[in-house]
Order: sequence, then structure tokens, then C-alpha cells
Amino acid sequence: MILIVDSDEGMRELLRDLMTEGFPNQELVLASDPDGVALEETPELIITGLIFKGSSCNGIEFIMRIRADHPQTKIILLTGSLQIPHNQAHALITKPFDSELLLRTVETLLSGN
Repeated sequence: MILIVDSDEGMRELLRDLMTEGFPNQELVLASDPDGVALEETPELIITGLIFKGSSCNGIEFIMRIRADHPQTKIILLTGSLQIPHNQAHALITKPFDSELLLRTVETLLSGN
């Protein structure tokens, strides 16, 4: 399962479309707010933003929570900033991003490399 968490609906839709095209056999779950994410199963991969409008949680806090509960889950952080303290994501991709780079990164992380 790939979990996509971003407060921007357009970004969630773009990521959903890219993942559906690039990884058609993967189940996708979309969420707008990390506070509302309750994981019944462990995702293989999470793609998350850094800032969540209207949330008490930011991307770094969300990543730390996921890493504590699901340490084997791979995480990609999408952000407009290169200045990320305490980044525990497996990959950092800056916005605007190249869709081919994102797809290659997802493929690499899902394959365990």
C-alpha cells in the first residue's frame, strides 16, 4: 500500500494519478490531514508533504510518529524547502518536482534498494 498525505487536493490528485500510472498493482490511500491517519495495515511507502493547512501536525512530526510505529515503512518527503531539520525520510524531493524522478524514487524504495 502507498499512503499519500498532503493537505493540497491538487497535489493529492497529481500524486494519485502518477502512482496509479506507474504502480497500477499498488493499493493507494489518500489523506489530507496526518492527524486523521489511522493505519490498520502497515504501508510500504508514504509520500507526504511538510506543511498541512489546518493541522496541528507538520510533516516532520508525522514522519517521526510513523517511524516509531512502522519503522520498516519507506517515506518520501515532498517540500519546497531544502532546510529540513531532523529529517527521517528515506528521500527528500523538492517542489516543483520532476515526475520521473519521483517515480524512480518510489520504484527504488519499493524494491528495497
